[in-house]
Amino acid sequence: VSQYRLAFCEMAWPAEWSRNVSGEMNLEVRRGAIRMDKYGTRTAASRYWLTTARGLPDLAAVAARLRPREAQVVESVWGKRVVSVSALPSYDDKNWRVECEDGSFVLKVASAFAECRGGIDGAATEASLLFECRMMARINECGGALRAPAVCRTVAGELVAEVEPLTFARLITVVDGSPLSSRPRPRRPRDWAARLGTALAESAEALRGIDDPLERPLAWDLRRAGEARRFLSYVPAERRPLVRRALERFEQLPALPRPQLLHGDANDENVFISDDAVSLIDFGDFLVAPRCLDLAVALAYALFFDPGAEDGWLDEAARIVAAFHARSPLDDTELEALIPLAAARNCQSVLNSAYRSALDPHDPYLTISAEPAWRLLAAIDQVPPAQVVAALRRACRLPPSVAADARVDARQNHRVHDAPPPSPSPPSSLPRAAPTSRDTPEDAEPPPAAARWREALATLLAASGFAALAYLLLSRRRLRP
Repeated sequence: VSQYRLAFCEMAWPAEWSRNVSGEMNLEVRRGAIRMDKYGTRTAASRYWLTTARGLPDLAAVAARLRPREAQVVESVWGKRVVSVSALPSYDDKNWRVECEDGSFVLKVASAFAECRGGIDGAATEASLLFECRMMARINECGGALRAPAVCRTVAGELVAEVEPLTFARLITVVDGSPLSSRPRPRRPRDWAARLGTALAESAEALRGIDDPLERPLAWDLRRAGEARRFLSYVPAERRPLVRRALERFEQLPALPRPQLLHGDANDENVFISDDAVSLIDFGDFLVAPRCLDLAVALAYALFFDPGAEDGWLDEAARIVAAFHARSPLDDTELEALIPLAAARNCQSVLNSAYRSALDPHDPYLTISAEPAWRLLAAIDQVPPAQVVAALRRACRLPPSVAADARVDARQNHRVHDAPPPSPSPPSSLPRAAPTSRDTPEDAEPPPAAARWREALATLLAASGFAALAYLLLSRRRLRP
């Protein structure tokens, strides 16, 4: 037994496993088998039974059997030699950073019936992932300062691989730089705002003319921000008027021009900045919508500030908008809508965050943007809308507009403070929380324990790979007459 302990101790264990055989790896010889208890991994105390004809193990075979599942997939499907694997934060899909002998990659695994894609089936999910690959290739083909990940083909020449039933995987390259979220505004490059605005304009130009083949009800579609109002009961009562005012401004906006294919989710985790480029990742929320929505979503996150540093957010917004306008001019309607759209996105963020964290209070990723979004909402609420539009027009070198001021003032004067407008029915793409804005007042208490347990069970099933069962569980009440 001691000899085999020494042999196992000298093996190349995956990085997250302990090398302390005597203390944390329990090896026993029992009738020609070796029992190994694995500690310190995501599947704690899972057991592997390994046997050979003579009762002695083939150490190479043991190492192959005990490699993480993600490493096995990358090696068998893409033919790469994996050095290490580490999990990355994600919302619905699962992502891993994979270090290989020939470079760094990200393994992205998506399941059918996922909420983030509107609960579409396996065929539509695969089509959606292939369309994302097409968008990334289009951006990289256009050149300029904007970049997107490159998609690696499998050994069979495919861009998307079905690694398990209704489960699809892609391997993409790692982009240069760091996410905007990792750099507070004072520590960003001096020209970051201008570079971001230019990159977003380049994205709009690159994707113009491509039609979206899928019509999916997306949870984070900014045009549906008002539907998140049904989660208002999950936030503290003293913060609800701030959300109501922002959503009222959003719902009073006129129809916006120039619909086209967009990235759809240019938040501060999906925008990377390096010395020579700006990169966009995570194209899963693509949609056809008015062109200015991508710019508004980026503003909603890029303008985050630390407590006590609220001064300057409007100046930063003006620099981003001016750079976009210089590359792809905005009209008056788009300029007037940008900040109300950004505030509406912050409302989506805080309301969905409050709802999801009530179901899973131990997942910090669900609340990663909540407090900065609340601070930005409060800062936007304190500046008169006409003053905001005037600042954006000056930055874009546009003359003052009496007509624009009149339109903004008219919307402001017709707003009913702190009175929630009628709420739409919950969209079919999201689990229907209790209480909903249709069934009970939005100030009602959060749902009873039974409803929370049902939602939590569905979340656990989806995370464990049973996406279809989770979708049916969440849809059960809607299927009843």
